[in-house]
Amino acid sequence: MAVTSELLKRILFFLIGLILIALGISVTIIADFGCGGWDATNIALVQHFGLSVGTWLNIWAFVYLLVACMIERKRYRIECMATSLIIGAGVDLFNYLLRFAVFEEAWLKPLVFSRNDHYFPWCRMLSRIKITA
Repeated sequence: MAVTSELLKRILFFLIGLILIALGISVTIIADFGCGGWDATNIALVQHFGLSVGTWLNIWAFVYLLVACMIERKRYRIECMATSLIIGAGVDLFNYLLRFAVFEEAWLKPLVFSRNDHYFPWCRMLSRIKITA
């Protein structure tokens, strides 16, 4: 398989996406602003057993892949772990680099939960949605 400029561009775009995912996970952890279920699981494991968030992310990814291989009865392919390894290393790196960062909730929460149409035009659309029980 020849490595073309298009393939390199796609790989670079993919890696930038993984790094941005890792940055997002780190910022939500450090800001104590809430995070996804799997990230919360990894944080709880860090608090109970040690290691790091990225290490637990990789451990669980390995377990999931192993279970999936057993269910599908296919051979385990180590390249399937590449995404997890990059995100796990990125989360640990950003947690280290941002360990002294302070995220002020005073301006962050109103920005996120704002319904001001000037800043968030899509809020007008969402405000029309009625949820009934």
